[in-house]
Amino acid sequence: MYRLKDCNCLKNYRFNVDDFTDDQLFRLRGICFDVRAGGNLELKKKLNQEIKAQSVERKYFFKFVTRERLNYASRIKFKRLHDFFKISSNIRLPKEDYFLRWRPTESVKELGWKEYPKVNLLLSMPVGAENLSGWDRIKIAIFPKRFTPDYKSKELVHRFNLTVLQGGTVISAMMIGTGLAYEHGKQFVKDHDRGNKSQFYDSKIQALRARHHAFFRGMSRYSFRWGWRAGFLVGSLITISQTMCIYRKQDSVSHYLLGAGIPFAAYNVMKGPVGMLVSGLLGAAVIGLPCGFLMSTCEMNFRPHLFNAHVVPRIVSKHHWLNWTPDQIELNRTRYEMIIHELSTEDINYGERLSHLFDD
Repeated sequence: MYRLKDCNCLKNYRFNVDDFTDDQLFRLRGICFDVRAGGNLELKKKLNQEIKAQSVERKYFFKFVTRERLNYASRIKFKRLHDFFKISSNIRLPKEDYFLRWRPTESVKELGWKEYPKVNLLLSMPVGAENLSGWDRIKIAIFPKRFTPDYKSKELVHRFNLTVLQGGTVISAMMIGTGLAYEHGKQFVKDHDRGNKSQFYDSKIQALRARHHAFFRGMSRYSFRWGWRAGFLVGSLITISQTMCIYRKQDSVSHYLLGAGIPFAAYNVMKGPVGMLVSGLLGAAVIGLPCGFLMSTCEMNFRPHLFNAHVVPRIVSKHHWLNWTPDQIELNRTRYEMIIHELSTEDINYGERLSHLFDD
């Protein structure tokens, strides 16, 4: 364990969020919010404000980088459409005077046009994951907290695949379930109006309340009935097809045929082997084949495109922790421990030693 008086890593150091991981920043803000624990309350307040201000400016910068990467990829892939419709490829760059606390060391164009290996885009994993076995990649993608080395819960690069699989399942269940339940709700209202022509109400409000209750009965009853079916079928399609892409390191139409055929066959398990076979073939032909043509043949798989736009700009930056050298890792650990030590120490003269920490 280091001794504070022997460590000079905070001497003339200007605090920068790029020098820490997202997990470390989250823990530092948690310590700053914990006022009841005591410590240097003034330093906690200043550090919390500094982390918040720099994080907002960095998020604003990477929002423009994401737009630039999406625009650049679209320009390369659909060049003829861009030229035919005269679509401009220029985006509004962030103003230089906006970055008051956090200064970007790389431009939007530099990060927006930086290439990334195609196999890693398909895997949606950092460089080096392609050398692992197929089962190891699947375990890291689906169970990142258990199998990812140096797992950091606040880093999107570690939980990206799991987030995409979960998000696709939940969003499809909510959208399809709500849309179909809305139609059932309207039908419930029509049935209510048709069957209550002879019923009298004390007021107009009471009649409207009865119609609203009929609508919400249909919504609540059928949103779950359709939602879990849509979530099961679409979630299984996404999970099976994308895990096979991760396992085989390639995108093929057969992945989507299996991804659509297996859940449709499992859904009709009560119809017997013949019913399962027919349902699976119909699901593969009606849903799997078009999805495979769009995702694989036309290279419109949403997972690599999202990874390329939202995760790659951060991990290709030279300040990201994946690109740190062993000396930078050790320096980061020491700075992190020293800042925690300063936050927990009630020292009214800390300004003499740390006056440069938040200088403009």
